[in-house]
Amino acid sequence: MMQEKAARALRPESGLAAFQGYRARAAVLLAASLLVSTEGQACSQDGEDCRASQCCAQEGSTCFRKNDHWASCNATCAHNYKWENNQWNNKGDEHHWDCHALSCAEDGQNCMSSRCCAHYGSKCFQKDEHWASCNSTCSNNNLWEGGAWVDKGCKQWDCDELLPVAEVCDISECDGVGGYKARDQCSEWKQRDCCLDEACRGAQGEQVALCHSDNLNRCCEGRSGFCTTSLDIDDNSNPVDNNPGVMPAGPAKINVNIYYEVDCPFSKSFIANEVGMLMANANCVQDYTTFNWVPYGNADVTDTGNPAGCQHGEDECYGNRLHLCAKRAFGADNAGLTAWIVCHMTNLMKEGAVAHQQANYASCPGANAAELEQCATSEESLNMLKEAGSVTKVAAIQQAPWAVLETIPSYNMQTHFMVDICSVFDTPPPDGVLGQIEKPFCCTGAAPFVGRRLLV
Repeated sequence: MMQEKAARALRPESGLAAFQGYRARAAVLLAASLLVSTEGQACSQDGEDCRASQCCAQEGSTCFRKNDHWASCNATCAHNYKWENNQWNNKGDEHHWDCHALSCAEDGQNCMSSRCCAHYGSKCFQKDEHWASCNSTCSNNNLWEGGAWVDKGCKQWDCDELLPVAEVCDISECDGVGGYKARDQCSEWKQRDCCLDEACRGAQGEQVALCHSDNLNRCCEGRSGFCTTSLDIDDNSNPVDNNPGVMPAGPAKINVNIYYEVDCPFSKSFIANEVGMLMANANCVQDYTTFNWVPYGNADVTDTGNPAGCQHGEDECYGNRLHLCAKRAFGADNAGLTAWIVCHMTNLMKEGAVAHQQANYASCPGANAAELEQCATSEESLNMLKEAGSVTKVAAIQQAPWAVLETIPSYNMQTHFMVDICSVFDTPPPDGVLGQIEKPFCCTGAAPFVGRRLLV
């Protein structure tokens, strides 16, 4: 199949970046000049499909989207051009390319098309109708000469900030959610996340959490309580419990399915940080939540029978089997299993740590390390792994980790885990049940965590 490239840039329509994308496409975007993407995948060459990497190896190139099935790296893009007979042809009024930039510009690069910047704090400032550049500030009279900004005494830059073109936030998955309240909450989740993701398109690493914090109140304005992030602080900078001793009135268990991979860096980070943070809050939502742990992810063991056919190799398959053995060992003790998994995955975040090393789980409470190791190398655990693969296939996960409410299996809560679980407490009780379930106090300060949703 012939590779497709973009031809020349058209200036995008002006518009505010409000509620854009949907969480799956709103992963933190990479700078165009990076040679390796955050997930470890090589950045794409000009003409290659860059949907997965969302970055370009060639300096000055941008990853432009054609449609849902193709995006390509090139210096420019035109909506009405089509690659035919080894050349670009102007097709007049025909629309062939979205020309939506999937990669953000570095400081000093032309951001006229992407309208977003790779560095947090930088903005896309317009110079004229042909050029715009990313920088933290802009002065109308300054011109870049000899490696420095020079005040020319007359206007050189318009200094208008170019904002990303607004797109419709896709909330179609909420149509199938039962109950008008559940649909409203699902819609609100997605719109909030569209807003946060768009606001933080250029942020990377720790900058994402800072950007989310800066924009959360704006994105939650006019929305229901689970979006609230306010927390009273006393004179000693400690959180103040405005409802001491008051706990929820005993709701039915909240069922959460977590599909993950033991050696996946994003699974480790999610479990160690987000689940770990939730578990660290005594008497929090974990008292009302059952976590169904399914360690398999993007493996092919079920289909091929290959005992080493896991996304990150044989060690991950061993780790997945180890976790299934722990799941059986803990039985009905879901809290104990969750604490053990958080402990092990946290230990695996250390440099050089692997699942085969018993030292990484021997100190985790509640299970006998020698018995788990014996189980993990047995034929029985391989069968359990194949069964986990069948469960994962039915769940139709889009990536790992994939953490979902049982009632909304298509909505991944990664990076908003505690916020989304806390939102369940905003749902009014069923008909015939008296009293609104009171939200645990730990939910008062719940806020999104840092991270990308990636296929890893």
